[in-house]
Amino acid sequence: MENYLLVAFLIAIIWGVVPFFTKYVLHRIHYKSLILIESILAFLIAMTFCGCHRNDIMDDFKNVDTLSVIAIILIGLSVFSANILYYSIIKDHETYMISAITSLSPLIVLIISYFFLRERMNWFKILGVFLIVGGIFCITR
Repeated sequence: MENYLLVAFLIAIIWGVVPFFTKYVLHRIHYKSLILIESILAFLIAMTFCGCHRNDIMDDFKNVDTLSVIAIILIGLSVFSANILYYSIIKDHETYMISAITSLSPLIVLIISYFFLRERMNWFKILGVFLIVGGIFCITR
């Protein structure tokens, strides 16, 4: 197994544990408070990370064009909006169900990657994504 697969698996574990903690906290505070606390913490962690990598970051600023700035803004708005929506529903619904439904992202990524990024697909990969979607369909029934 290559290194990136191990990292991706670690990410899956982290994202698999996060809903548990999220639901736990949401039974004690409102999701709006969690968004604020999480955002402040993320900002502090990001500033520390950026401080450690400031030379690389300063070099990157020279290469940022207008379209990249728009894309970065859209990324920030999308992540923030998704978190608000996620936090607003996970408290009152089954965690596994909400996580499964939000895991439809591979299908969306497949479509966008193929049409806009021109990434290569083969039938085996497409089948894998549709098996994921089929599994999510089974879980939600």
